[in-house]
Amino acid sequence: MKSQVALDFLSPDGGDALERAAGVAKEVSRYVDLIEAGTPLIKSAGMGAVSYLREKHGDRIVADMKTLDVGYGEVEMAILAGAGYVSISGLAPDSTVEEAVGARDDYGKKLMVDLLGAGDVVARGTEIRDMGADYVLVHTGIDEQARGKDPLYKARRVDEEVGMPMAVAGGLDPEMIGELRDLGSFEIAIVGGYITNSPDPAAAAREVQRAVNAPTGI
Repeated sequence: MKSQVALDFLSPDGGDALERAAGVAKEVSRYVDLIEAGTPLIKSAGMGAVSYLREKHGDRIVADMKTLDVGYGEVEMAILAGAGYVSISGLAPDSTVEEAVGARDDYGKKLMVDLLGAGDVVARGTEIRDMGADYVLVHTGIDEQARGKDPLYKARRVDEEVGMPMAVAGGLDPEMIGELRDLGSFEIAIVGGYITNSPDPAAAAREVQRAVNAPTGI
């Protein structure tokens, strides 16, 4: 299993968001496998955020694009900026997902498809699997979390019924990772606020690392 830190910082001019993201990334880099330029960060600072993180941290940068159209072009743009992984929206038309898969194939990187907002995560996850994405992302959004949505329920359903490599995001902390660890398709734990809102992001990232690396079945 891999750990991924989501850098979802935003600011009107972009500079402050990138500065904060860069600071957290520097603190936690040694304790996480993947570093995500979150959608708010990309919207604030542009693709330069991806390029900057790539320069500092290598080919383990995730660009969370939430693409809904121009699947090939947006995935290509993220990859050329330095992303090793790109995430698009599962609400996109099948044609857009297929174009994104084509860009993934041409550049030899990894593609996640995010089920945030999907009414039936099992049905859409199955379609995403059949279109050839590398990962399905089971995502409980910030606004959903604020309304008490359970980030674990959807993941269990997708694990049982879709059967493809799965990333999980949405309010995850070490305890939740422990609850999900025995799911056979759970491969990437995406953690945002637990790390980025911590007074000691490095210590929080170490706790996530321990949870990710703990043996299954305990």
